[in-house]
Amino acid sequence: MRMLKIFLFFFCIFLPTAFAFEVKDLKTPESFISDPSTGNYFISNINGGGPNGKDDDGFITKLDNAGKIISLNFIDGKNK
Repeated sequence: MRMLKIFLFFFCIFLPTAFAFEVKDLKTPESFISDPSTGNYFISNINGGGPNGKDDDGFITKLDNAGKIISLNFIDGKNK
């Protein structure tokens, strides 16, 4: 029983904590990546037209490490 308590103690301490959040106002989100150096997240948005369309209206959204939108159109398809 003592070994089980020790195992559970270390399991709870070293178990990474996962959390989820919902992001609104995205336009056909397609890909997601995180930057481990800053903790920011980036989501690509197709914004309609289908994934193969070349209509220059897609954009990248930048989020902070809590999932709050820093910039909805961080990189815009119209920025060349």
